[in-house]
Amino acid sequence: MVAAALEVLDFWTYGAKMKTLTVNDALGTKDQIHGHCIEVEGLLGYDSEIAPPELYLAHWPRAERIAGEAIKIVTEGAFSFNEEVLKRWSGKRVVVLGVFETMPPGEFKDWLWFGLGHSSHWPARIVTRRVDLLKKRLAEHDG
Repeated sequence: MVAAALEVLDFWTYGAKMKTLTVNDALGTKDQIHGHCIEVEGLLGYDSEIAPPELYLAHWPRAERIAGEAIKIVTEGAFSFNEEVLKRWSGKRVVVLGVFETMPPGEFKDWLWFGLGHSSHWPARIVTRRVDLLKKRLAEHDG
């Protein structure tokens, strides 16, 4: 997994094609890729039971998913996202490009409890620059 994270970082250094990580790979190498712009593929989720509702990325395939592990998707900032479209994409496979952030090891003063987001239950988040529906992205790359 560390090798996969280093390949992602090499993209920005050498201009090679970016390797898309799975959610499990990203979370498994979270300390190495913290603060770097990466691509992560997974199932888009929308949790409307909390206020404000949160978007998250879960591992695909489901059979390999680690229980309770997902990445919070942050859409605030310089880029504007259509929340209604993202809600419709919930449950579909997407690729998210953004800056990966995790709680720094051993640092609790700026972070509530043990993680990020509502109730601090997210082990990591991605400050999103782009979200692509996977089937649309595959069609664009085939043509």
